[in-house]
Amino acid sequence: MNSVLVSIIIPVYNTAKYIARCLDSVCSQSYKNLEIIVIDDCSQDGVDTIIKLYAEKDHRIIFSRNIVNLGNGKSRNNAINMAKGEYLLFVDSDDYIQSDMVEKLVARGPSRKKINNNHKSAARLQLV
Repeated sequence: MNSVLVSIIIPVYNTAKYIARCLDSVCSQSYKNLEIIVIDDCSQDGVDTIIKLYAEKDHRIIFSRNIVNLGNGKSRNNAINMAKGEYLLFVDSDDYIQSDMVEKLVARGPSRKKINNNHKSAARLQLV
């Protein structure tokens, strides 16, 4: 059941207060074949230090930081370009998810919306 790679994209901007809970919920998923892309949009609150600590402990976390503030949309697009997963899931950095969320979404299959970006194609997982 864990054969499909799922890329979880987490755009971050000044959410040091919430990022640990977010990353704990994503890293503890019952579905293990994950790529967790965390992209920091030039935060000023030290959230990058927290993310780096998590990345040192979990090899599935890929941390990237924008050189200039691009906003949430462009940050997500940059992360999509980095993603290798067949499915994409977006999680906001001030949110957390249930431990079986990815497993349930993969079992259900992708939404009908395909994401094509720079000649890459992936299906978006989302609750309906």
